[in-house]
Amino acid sequence: MPSYEENMFMAATIENLEKASQALVDKPPKDAHECGHALSEAIRFGIKPMNCPSHCLVFGMGHRSYRDLPWRVADFGRLHRFERSGVVQGLTRVRTFAQDDAHIFCTLDQVQAEITQFLDLVYRVYEDFGFDEVRIVIATRPDQRLGSDEVWDQSEQALEQAVKAKGLPYTIAEGRAPSTAPRSSSTSRTPSAAPGSWAPSRRTSTCRSAST
Repeated sequence: MPSYEENMFMAATIENLEKASQALVDKPPKDAHECGHALSEAIRFGIKPMNCPSHCLVFGMGHRSYRDLPWRVADFGRLHRFERSGVVQGLTRVRTFAQDDAHIFCTLDQVQAEITQFLDLVYRVYEDFGFDEVRIVIATRPDQRLGSDEVWDQSEQALEQAVKAKGLPYTIAEGRAPSTAPRSSSTSRTPSAAPGSWAPSRRTSTCRSAST
């Protein structure tokens, strides 16, 4: 996790692992059954449809000040899906993978700088995998949406200005953003892919104000 540590992202799983480890130290189990029981009491697992609500709950568990912002958190979740053996291929069709999802809680004034820094991280990851062709699409507000037009104006402008500041080509997808905030998506083409085909793997950055 060197890239995340350099960018000061806190892994959401670290606290849970430390809590479980401390539980075993405080009361060493006598056998495997007691060990399993101690771990189940220290760590509670559950099924969740997406990471966004859980990170919001983590953020809201303590008292936060504007001095704590920007506050960054990353979550590495193991995902499984049953792909038939005949269609498993490379990085695009796999049976299990780790989804590294991250969220940044910040003020509107901090959005552009955070997106700029995030783009640097994304391109370093793509470079490590040999992805040299990247498409950036900025999705703007849909007809049905949450939040005021003023916040949407500021968020969309910050997102577009951050991409422009990096000198990156991009396209606009009018009305394609989720109902919560504008979003930029970077889609890569694998080096072995056929010309004109693009991998479904992508990184997204979504602008929300700290008050939403």
